[in-house]
Amino acid sequence: MSKPIIGKGLPGSFPANYKILNHDDVERLCTACYAYNPPLIALTELGRRLGLIAFVREESCDYITPPHNHNYLEIVFVLAGSGIHIINGEEYPIKKGDIFFLNYDLVHTFKATPRRRLTYVNFAFLPAFLSQSLSLERFTEGMHFFLIEPFFRADDRFRYKISLKDGAFYRLAHMALLIVDRFNRCYPEVCDTAHLQFKAFVQVVLDEYRTTVQSRPEIFGQREKIFREIYAYIEKHLEEKILLDDIASAVGACRSRITDIFKAQQGESIIAYVNRRRIEEAVQLLKETSLSVIDISLRVGYNDISHFNTPFRAIMHTRPLDLRKKSGLAK
Repeated sequence: MSKPIIGKGLPGSFPANYKILNHDDVERLCTACYAYNPPLIALTELGRRLGLIAFVREESCDYITPPHNHNYLEIVFVLAGSGIHIINGEEYPIKKGDIFFLNYDLVHTFKATPRRRLTYVNFAFLPAFLSQSLSLERFTEGMHFFLIEPFFRADDRFRYKISLKDGAFYRLAHMALLIVDRFNRCYPEVCDTAHLQFKAFVQVVLDEYRTTVQSRPEIFGQREKIFREIYAYIEKHLEEKILLDDIASAVGACRSRITDIFKAQQGESIIAYVNRRRIEEAVQLLKETSLSVIDISLRVGYNDISHFNTPFRAIMHTRPLDLRKKSGLAK
């Protein structure tokens, strides 16, 4: 096994004594599935066991990673340089201090500005890890930030996204690099310290988000208000039968308007989002309880097991029982 290396590729304004995994070690945590178009980057068994992956990546204009999506969530924090974030074929500028959340199935890639390098910290994790790391109140607020932050980029050309400067930037940068350092010193074992540090990092990001919202009240226009109400309705009624007409009535908008707004903001339809959230809940129950698959399907809102199995296999690329066996619960 290759050894972690010390401080390679970090921008000069940071001490070079953080332990950073090299390319071979990172490759053991994620794998590219080129059978899919675009390629799907998935966590390996080791990556899933660790729960959180923290590493530093550097892009140059000489090579652009092919557009891809992934089956996990990411937070990206740009430490140095500038470049372009390509999302579903659209190009958006990024620079030092920017923080992004990358959701499921978002086809994207990065490229550095010519003659400059783009250095960023990448945190990859599964939804269950974040829900276990934050209190329910903070998690709900955090998921709202995670859901809407990418669409500040799409709607407003980065005018309202999280972008840190001066003291706030350096505080968050050192927090991020400390997480990377602790994660890599424990690698390939689980690092509880890194998990606690990541919890604190996310909470500080949420505080910065709140400051941004308070200073820019115009962010929350009518479309954003409707989107937040749709999201809240789905979370409240996730285990029940959810009909578009009921959502439309609850938020005071017509059916076509709620579907258009949600798709534009979230990047997927309401039905696709509901299925994904239910499957996330089902995965957690499969791993942490001995409930039968039928009972789990009922608990997360599916009244017919066939209606549960189809989206489960489409999202997780495996069967419920196979996933449970891998988790160590054979019932």
